[in-house]
Parts: sequence; C-alpha cells; structure tokens
Amino acid sequence: MPRLTISYRRDDSGVITGRIFDRLAAHFGRDAVFRDIDNIPAGADFRKHINAVLDETDVVLAIIGPKWIGPRSGQNRLAKGSDPVRVEIEAALRKELPLIPVLVLRAAMPNVELLPETLHSFAYRNALSLDAGQDFDIHMTRLIRSIEATIDPDMPVREPAPTPMRRKTDGRGATPEAPDLSAQNEALRQQIEALRQQLEAAVAEQRRLEEREKMFEIELRFSAEEAATMQHQTDSAAFAATVATAARSHARRMIAYHLTFTFLTVTVVGLCITIAAMWH
Repeated sequence: MPRLTISYRRDDSGVITGRIFDRLAAHFGRDAVFRDIDNIPAGADFRKHINAVLDETDVVLAIIGPKWIGPRSGQNRLAKGSDPVRVEIEAALRKELPLIPVLVLRAAMPNVELLPETLHSFAYRNALSLDAGQDFDIHMTRLIRSIEATIDPDMPVREPAPTPMRRKTDGRGATPEAPDLSAQNEALRQQIEALRQQLEAAVAEQRRLEEREKMFEIELRFSAEEAATMQHQTDSAAFAATVATAARSHARRMIAYHLTFTFLTVTVVGLCITIAAMWH
C-alpha cells in the first residue's frame, strides 16, 4: 500500500485540502494518507519528526494556495529557515522523494526569485491544477492517476471511488445532486459575510446621514423662526416709528389748530369790543 503525505498551510488551503484528503483516503485507504505533518508533539524536534514521517512516504503532495508564500505581499514565510512548510519541502527534495505541487484556489507556482536557494528546484516541478468547483472530480481523477503512475508505472489503473450523490425527486424521476461543495460553500460564506459587513456599514452611514439631515432641518427651522422673529421685530419697530411719526405730525397739527382757533377767538372778541365801543 503506497503512503502519501500532504504538505499544506491551514490558513491557505485548509478546506480544500480536507476534500483532497477524503478523496485520496477513499481511494488508497485512510491509513495510507497523512496530512497533519505539522501536528508535532510538544517538545519534539519538528525536523526529526518530519524526517521520520517522510522516511515512510512514497509521494509528497505540496498543496499551494494563494497564501502559500505569505498572507500579504512582502511577507515571505519561506524566508525563515524554521518555517515548517519549508522544512517539509526541503526534506522531500533532499530525500529525492516524488514531489507533486498541487495548485488550488487559482494559485500559481511561485517564482524562483521568491524561494530560498534550497527550494529553487521546486519551482521547476510540473504542477497539477485542481479546481474546487464543478471540475473537482475530473481533476482529482487526474491527480490520483498521476500518483499511481509516479509510484508504479506498471500499476493497474484503478478508477477513483465515486463521490456519493444524494438524489432528489422533481416529479419526473430522480436527479443526482452536485457533489460536496464545501470549499465553494466556504468561499460563498466568506463573500456573504463581507457583503453583510458592507451592508451594515452602509446602513450605519445612512442612519448617520439621516441624523445629520434631521439636525440640519432643525437648524434650518430654528433659523427660519429666528429670521421671522427678527423680521417681526423689525416690522414692529418700523410700525412703531411710523406711528410715532404720525402722532408727532398729528400733535403738531392739533397745536396749530388750537393756536389758530385761539387767534381767531381773540380777533373776534377784539372786533366785538371795537364795534361795541364805536356803537356807543
């Protein structure tokens, strides 16, 4: 029974590596596939542990995702000599074990310039691409056949175990459902979570804008009321000034009238006295 070892990073390709492991275990047997090479006992020298595992390995699969070198641009995990993945690949190359790079999640082989000198030969290995979507079964079949051909070119080709298919009835007969799409589901879940966060941020921003709009309306209403009050006050002052002017004018006319009336009265009285004196 051949023994396979899977080298991978959990935060880079953990989900799809689990699917690959299940398919290989179904074909070669669960005891034939080892993937937790980084699950090293506490206090153990992980270099010796990796060497011991690889001594019993026939084929090493290096699962390479988009974050295999580093989570972000400029962060190269492989630059550290203590990086477990680097130690695994270096040990496999040193032992001249069959080493198959498997590209997942649309990753590409790393440029040789990004690899330490001890891994330069790894950059020239022929890699297999494995799609997590509808072509997963086809790509897994090709990978399994490549593993079998690498172990023993004369080994009879054994078809991979089919993926169990659930059936549903649509009224016209049983229709097979799609195989397990856990990797796609995880990707969709992450996209939905990102969209949910964006929606919450948009709603919060909308609420903030609505509150600002309400405050603006209150300020505008207050300004209008203040302006109306000022206008009213201005109008009242103008009216009072007009009334005062009219009152002063009326007072002047009344004084003039009284003076004229007094003058006429005095004049009439004087004429009467004069006439009376002349009559006598």
